[in-house]
Amino acid sequence: MVERYKVTTRFSLSKEISPEISEIEFGKYRFFAIPSVREFHRTKEEEAILEFIDVWNENQTYSNPEEEARYVLATLSLLLRTQVRFHSLRTGNVNATFETPIPPQFRGKLASPSDFHELYEKLCSLEPEILKCYLRSARIYQTAISLMREDPTLSFFLLTVTIECLSNNVIKQGTHQARFEAFIREYLPKDLEEEKQHLNLLHEVYLIRSLFTHRGSDVSTASSSADSANVPALKHYVNGKEVRTPSLSWFERIVQGVLVNFLRRQAIKETRKDFAELSRERGIIYLKAKKPLKAGQIVTREDVEIF
Repeated sequence: MVERYKVTTRFSLSKEISPEISEIEFGKYRFFAIPSVREFHRTKEEEAILEFIDVWNENQTYSNPEEEARYVLATLSLLLRTQVRFHSLRTGNVNATFETPIPPQFRGKLASPSDFHELYEKLCSLEPEILKCYLRSARIYQTAISLMREDPTLSFFLLTVTIECLSNNVIKQGTHQARFEAFIREYLPKDLEEEKQHLNLLHEVYLIRSLFTHRGSDVSTASSSADSANVPALKHYVNGKEVRTPSLSWFERIVQGVLVNFLRRQAIKETRKDFAELSRERGIIYLKAKKPLKAGQIVTREDVEIF
């Protein structure tokens, strides 16, 4: 017997839906705008509803309407060139959206390292190019951990890139993957030494990065199960073959510890750069003038070659 369940998803778009468009239907999906709060002179996010029917065929035991809705919203974001945010989902008469909690390692009270100020001095003492790479790694790490709940695959990828920003510049020989693994082994801190027995999982981590980059493959949901079980990886089977999928929380712990320990291994130097100097350099671009310019002159696009 075929069963059908109506799925309703509330989401928002960064672009306003034109008044002449009451709804858009495509395939089995339909979306339409709902009343949204606006500012008088500026449009805020437009809220909308996505509807479709989740069909259960005979002998079907499982469906994943939230993931299906997210696939649809990603497609809308691309085809309509708009930012889209998922809010909530109801299937039948049941609210099926449960907020994913912030991972436990990011909750609680802040604990400042005893050598916090020394770490800052060591950071500013890095060679200029390595300093730039380190700050880029820090910003990628910041983004990666913010995506752990929303997109584990992208978070895995970014945490790998966090290390690669440094490993490809600090480790001088080997493939990108070999440098990635060598950097982690070299700078693994003492408080994570018990993880040495699990560092063979770095091969699986890099495979996740490569499959995402080159094939668009998602990390297995076994990674989230490993997080929940608080183990470095979960053993499971794919097409009858035993595989181990690393825990994202485990890998984040390794990455953060390695990055901080890399700093601890550096020396404080008299000559160093600070963030203000780096940010000024970052804000400078060099253009070719069409004609001689005077010091203090306001330069417009008519005065320089821009394309």
